[in-house]
Amino acid sequence: PARPAPAGRAPARPSKGGASPLAGAAPSLIEKSESESEMAASQRRLFEQMVTLRTRLNERLAASNKFAKFLEFTLQQRDVDLKHANERLVAAMLEIDSLRAIVQDAAEAVEKEQAGGLGGTSVT
Repeated sequence: PARPAPAGRAPARPSKGGASPLAGAAPSLIEKSESESEMAASQRRLFEQMVTLRTRLNERLAASNKFAKFLEFTLQQRDVDLKHANERLVAAMLEIDSLRAIVQDAAEAVEKEQAGGLGGTSVT
C-alpha cells in the first residue's frame, strides 16, 4: 500500500511506466534517459525545422536579390532610353524653331514683294 504524502508535499504522480515503487523518489535512470532522449529528439526536430526555414529564407532572399538586380538594370536601360528621347525632342524643338524662322522670313519677303509690287504699279 502507498504511503500518504508528507505534509506540505503533493502526492507523487505515477510515471508513464507505471507507479514508482517509492512514492516521491527521484526518477529512475530508465525514466531519466527516456525523457532525455525525448528532449533530444525534440531539439533535433526544432534544429531541422530551423535549418529548413533558414534554407527557404536564403532561397527567397536570393530570388529577391536577383529580381532587384533585374529591376535596377531595367531602370538603367529606361534612363538611357529617356535620355535619348529627350535629346531627340530637343533636336526636334530646335528644328521647329528653325523652320518657324524660315517661314516667318518667307512671309515677310512675300509681304515686301506684294507691297513693293503694288506700290510700283499704282497709277497716280
